[in-house]
Amino acid sequence: MIAPTDITSLLPPPFRAIALRETGDAFAHACAVAAAEGAGTLVRTGRFDTIELALVLEPEEPLRLARRSFLVGMAAALAALRLHLPPEHGLTAVWPGDILVDGQPVGRGRLGWPDGADEGQVPDWLVFGLEINGARIEAPDGAPAAMSLEEAGFEDFDGGRFAADFCRQMLLAADRLTHDGVAAAAAPFLDLIDLGKAGSRAAIAENGDLMVAGFGAAAPERWALAPALAAAERRHG
Repeated sequence: MIAPTDITSLLPPPFRAIALRETGDAFAHACAVAAAEGAGTLVRTGRFDTIELALVLEPEEPLRLARRSFLVGMAAALAALRLHLPPEHGLTAVWPGDILVDGQPVGRGRLGWPDGADEGQVPDWLVFGLEINGARIEAPDGAPAAMSLEEAGFEDFDGGRFAADFCRQMLLAADRLTHDGVAAAAAPFLDLIDLGKAGSRAAIAENGDLMVAGFGAAAPERWALAPALAAAERRHG
């Protein structure tokens, strides 16, 4: 079970928290208040069974490039989870943002931006959202709907401390992005992504697309980020 710790004193500057009640939607709320609250606002839903975080970002690049923030957010989320993961369990990711433990999905990352934003213009804000199953969730027919951290061995998982660790990892990733580029910032994501075929390797294109090269392939495949994010939203509905 997740401990819904008050994270106010745990967050590093410049982050600040907005706490919602159990029925709140962290991602939707962050998108709604992003323009007013600004960068560094972390919205969290206080549930015992699910981690829901949403972080407001203020990009300095046009939307077609700013979506790379999603890869940085995924890298930070995976790096933070690794700090809490029992060593006997494996952590991987599936494009664009599904998170797996021991090969079973436990959560996902997502990205939001203003409706109607122009690809060539700097958006007023972005929101990186994170949803992770903390405890077993039953489907209507009684079958387990998804793997959970509880089942994977995350005993007494402290959601508040995880949120603080995620924010610290975001700071580290942002620093790498500034000084070393997007590939360095997204390295924890690239290191853990399952490309579906042994021997494949991935690199990040300028706009955040994934360039996947297979062994002996003449040219890499391009896995476009923007349509992949849209497809994931439709799939999770």
